[in-house]
Amino acid sequence: HLEAQVLETLRSLKVGVPAEEGKLACVAEGVRTRAGYTIPALVYTATRCIAIEVDGRDSFFSPGGGLTAAARFRRRHLLRCGYSILSISYSEWAAPGHAAETVQRTWRQRHVAQALARHGVDASVAVPNASTF
Repeated sequence: HLEAQVLETLRSLKVGVPAEEGKLACVAEGVRTRAGYTIPALVYTATRCIAIEVDGRDSFFSPGGGLTAAARFRRRHLLRCGYSILSISYSEWAAPGHAAETVQRTWRQRHVAQALARHGVDASVAVPNASTF
């Protein structure tokens, strides 16, 4: 459920990087790496590939606890393979309180857009989805 919400939110954003820089970002979903990992989404730019990792409850020892050994190993391996990692944790995903769906949707879009911005990706420029290539 969490992964589906993150992907829906990512689809609702117009993800790109400024065209004047000569760079373009596109999004691919459900990508399988050479190492056999399935990554929920990848954001490709001219200079890097950002793996969108969705960390549900099973990625942590306990609520508020650290990542499991398997989750840490997966991260290290993806980093060694050259991916940047944008992690979205279940604990930071829900909008504060019991907000209306439209408020939650807006909060989620802002959350993902801010996380992408930390990786140099502007979530306001329209670009084609990778599945259209």
